[in-house]
Amino acid sequence: MLYIGIDPGLDGAIAALDGRGSLIVSDMPTFQIDRGKKKKRDIDRVRLSTILKNRPEAVDRIVYIEKAQSMPGQGVSSMFSYGKGYGIALGILAAHQIPHFEIPPAKWKKVLGVPLGKDGARALASQLFPNHADKWPLKKHHGRAEAVLLAYYALHEQSNKLLQAPTC
Repeated sequence: MLYIGIDPGLDGAIAALDGRGSLIVSDMPTFQIDRGKKKKRDIDRVRLSTILKNRPEAVDRIVYIEKAQSMPGQGVSSMFSYGKGYGIALGILAAHQIPHFEIPPAKWKKVLGVPLGKDGARALASQLFPNHADKWPLKKHHGRAEAVLLAYYALHEQSNKLLQAPTC
């Protein structure tokens, strides 16, 4: 089984974790566009679809995506962008018929005991996956750490469900 975590923001990431501890992390694919004198980024839908689409080695998989919600202190434009990324990821997951769960950040962070702040996710991910800590060395890489923690949360939640399944 492959457990995938998605932080759907422009600075987000996708992480895939298997039951043996193998981990793959990639940044949310984006491209740059010019809007007048401003340069903006947008999610590269084709590349994201390619990353998530069905491959023979990843037939049995489940995705946990951080649920978009408004956050105090966030600008309207940044929240719209985050929500747009969230919707794009949900559409791709549905189009490829990939089983997924939308998990509020407060829920998975509480269960895993993620320390507050952007550095909290990086610190916990480094503690849980010390051999991969070089993948989120900077504050701007917090999305990578959060995607890894979402994949880790998925693995443990699904394992507990399997353990609690009734026997025949």
